Amino acid sequence: MMITEKDIATTLADFETYCRFVEERKPKLTPARSELGKKECLELDRLLSHPKGFTEPKYLQITYPSINLWFHVSLAAGFFGVEAGKGRSRILVATNRLERFRKLNPFARYLYLFRMFWTRINWDELYLETMDMLHHFFYIQIGMHALQGAVPGERLYADVENFEECYDRKNPLHRMFVGAGIVIHHLQDFGFWEYERAYIKTLNMTERDINVKAITPTRLGVAMIEGCLQRPLEMYNPFVDQKRVRRLWSEDFNQAVFGKMNRNKPTLYKIEPFEKAFEDIFPEGSLEVMDDLDADEIGESGEPNVYYFRVSLNRKLWRVIKLSEAHTLQHLHDAIQEAFGLWDDHLFAFFMNGKPWSGEAYWDKRAGKKPVADRAVVGKLRLSVGMKFLYLFDFGDEWCFTVKVERVVHEIAAFKPVIVEGCGENPEL
Repeated sequence: MMITEKDIATTLADFETYCRFVEERKPKLTPARSELGKKECLELDRLLSHPKGFTEPKYLQITYPSINLWFHVSLAAGFFGVEAGKGRSRILVATNRLERFRKLNPFARYLYLFRMFWTRINWDELYLETMDMLHHFFYIQIGMHALQGAVPGERLYADVENFEECYDRKNPLHRMFVGAGIVIHHLQDFGFWEYERAYIKTLNMTERDINVKAITPTRLGVAMIEGCLQRPLEMYNPFVDQKRVRRLWSEDFNQAVFGKMNRNKPTLYKIEPFEKAFEDIFPEGSLEVMDDLDADEIGESGEPNVYYFRVSLNRKLWRVIKLSEAHTLQHLHDAIQEAFGLWDDHLFAFFMNGKPWSGEAYWDKRAGKKPVADRAVVGKLRLSVGMKFLYLFDFGDEWCFTVKVERVVHEIAAFKPVIVEGCGENPEL
């Protein structure tokens, strides 16, 4: 089944609408949640293909699932960076990666966005404050197994209007429809299907809750499901808690669901390039350019990229640290410790969205959490000039350093990180 540009047109148009809106408006991020404000969300919602249809600006970004999706995808891809605005405000500013993305062909753009969603976003962060937070990825996996071989355009129905009488927790579609509605909405944004909502009075549903009574898969969705099953989220997304996966599999009723479909527990797959599972459904060679976006911009000299990070404790106390694309965040941590005269006697973490204790983090390996900083290679983090993230040292006192990508240049890389500039005396932590 070969995918055409028509199949992916709506997804690409919606994402471009989101990007153009942010580029033109440069909206201030809310101080409490670092997201788009209520007025901007209401205005942007009216421009998208699957609007919530609110009439007043009284809902947070998370209540607009499509906006929330593109917000997280665009940040994960490095298409926007967070910079200081007027006063203490913070705004989103487009990076050069966005223009490079726009130069890709439509098929590469589509799968690149989906790869960000599937492999780069912390789903606990994306689905924070929803009823689906703990099990959504597992219910989606169950549902996708049930949808193998589905007929495009054939409506699949689950009578969940009367939830208490008819819900069958051993029915894989019922589990997905009731347990992962917000993810179903996001896969609709990616063109997998159209869905119909179920309004269940007994559950005291709010505007942010989405339960589903029927979906109608598209040609694109049926084809993409096959690829998704070859790229299980728990293997390709580093933020998935493996202990949680094992615990979910150990639950009898989850095993019963797969048993009902005559399927065993999914086997472990050899890790292969993400796009390889989808290349047969897109025009030949169209996905090869995906790597162009992530490829290092090596100059004619062949010299590697070198990153200059400005690490600031405050306006009067900062250091500039130079390291190569081959170094890791562990090396950056070591350099920060040296640059500020610290003793490396506490745990640390890098929070890539700038929010302390958010899920989008790389951890000190001593903390016992994953992903770990010593496996986070700088050249593979999709960093671009102007991007900022947070380095937090000492989980008790919480010393917060802002790290900004100040420059990326082509030059001979030093064997170890180098402190090239600074201002202010070392702090007494």
